[in-house]
Amino acid sequence: MDFASNHLVVAAAGVALAILLLLILLRRACTDCSRGENIPTIEGNGILGPYVGAVKFLFDSPGIIRQGCDTYKGRTFRVPELTHWTVVIGPSLVGEYLQLPDKKASLQEAVNEMLQAEYTIGRTVISNPFHIPLVRKLARELDGFVPSVHEELVHAIDHGLLPSAGEWIPITGFTFILRAICQASNRVFVGSPLCRDERFTNLCVGYSEEVVKVAAVLNMLPVWLKPFAARCFGIRRYHREAATLLKPLIEERRAAQEGTKRNDILQWLVDRASAEESDTESLARRVLTLSFAALHTTTLTFTHALYHIAANPAYAEALREELRTLQPHTEWTRAALNGLPRMNSLLKETQRFEGLGCLFLARKAREAFTFSDETAIPKGTFMAVAGTAVHYDANAFNDPTVFNPWRFVPNSGNGMGSASRKFKDDRDATHPAAVDITQTSPTHLAFGHGHTACPGRFFAALEMQLLLAHLVTNYDIRFAGDGRRPANRWFSIHCVPDPGAKLLFRRRSH
Repeated sequence: MDFASNHLVVAAAGVALAILLLLILLRRACTDCSRGENIPTIEGNGILGPYVGAVKFLFDSPGIIRQGCDTYKGRTFRVPELTHWTVVIGPSLVGEYLQLPDKKASLQEAVNEMLQAEYTIGRTVISNPFHIPLVRKLARELDGFVPSVHEELVHAIDHGLLPSAGEWIPITGFTFILRAICQASNRVFVGSPLCRDERFTNLCVGYSEEVVKVAAVLNMLPVWLKPFAARCFGIRRYHREAATLLKPLIEERRAAQEGTKRNDILQWLVDRASAEESDTESLARRVLTLSFAALHTTTLTFTHALYHIAANPAYAEALREELRTLQPHTEWTRAALNGLPRMNSLLKETQRFEGLGCLFLARKAREAFTFSDETAIPKGTFMAVAGTAVHYDANAFNDPTVFNPWRFVPNSGNGMGSASRKFKDDRDATHPAAVDITQTSPTHLAFGHGHTACPGRFFAALEMQLLLAHLVTNYDIRFAGDGRRPANRWFSIHCVPDPGAKLLFRRRSH
């Protein structure tokens, strides 16, 4: 009976896989695969080319993007993905691409489709994103949040995750960082004590993982099937559980009078929400959306940075030397954090070297248009910039394929100067913005650039600065085993530090 049951399970799984593959084929067949046919193609020629190329792209996107850039010498080309073609904008058109207005090329439409936001985030959230101005408000008022974010990170590290003993303690690096950043972010979003509630932390982490999983599946299905398939997942459960945990806080925020209101995102949401958006579950959905946006991009970038430090102890010592030059103080300030060129250079170089993947600045064409080089873009086309080509451009950086943690440090006679970078304008070599990790440019696209630059980058930078300063000051960090950094993992366009890698932490004696 067990033998027969096992075979039935295997057979059912095989049928389900066959149906899924058929639906993917139908999805592509119903999509205009000739879209942008005037644009040269990498790994997508012939009848089966798009399908074979899409599978290759899933596992070797950086190699295919590099092949396209080498073949077409910086010009535009297109690559097949499982559900659509993506037109890759080469370095020669980046400036023009960044100037495109939203009516021609929409970031929001591209993100909504990639995340299948109608089913994961919620239709009302994407149709009325009133939380976005609150992210900009947070950026303006961020100085006032530094003490609480610092306090929460210290609590998460010293009391929640790492022991105080002097021996080496193994920790799964990615999970450790993810939960610390989640707790610190929630201090700003919902305040204490809920930010320290394990149930709420698990909920936020689980929701962010569920969104990615559901979006990946729904993207492979035809439009008519998506509403039915979405119900098979647990997105609504996360919304309901968040509403249950947040209900007492929301009622408290509603009852608060001027002068007694809490200064956090939840209070701002309650104050700003329209009557249609003010019910508990709608507000909970906004909080989860903000948590999702804050978690993974910051976690991925910081994990890459910490892995570089764990594999190279000299980096940590150089950072400690810089931190020791500061006057003793009881509280961090943004001015003090921004005055740490080595630390900010290491974080910025991590963004350049790894980024979040090989394609940046996704857009979806809302109308047909033509670039100045006569590349015609049909309506509905997905586009993105070859981020690795920009960040590894030898015309902008010396030795671009080498990780140099002090690449962006202004030349101050310490041997860690701007000679490692080719500044087109000599003023950049001494201007503080040269080590500002929130500053975007056509050669540094980790946070986007122009009018669509990430509004949450200032908060993300603050969390990474505070976390790195506390860790290198108070802990020795290295990899378990032979001490070498494990290779990054690629899935589709995403570059992920090994999520299972073990780091060893030991509290330093002062």
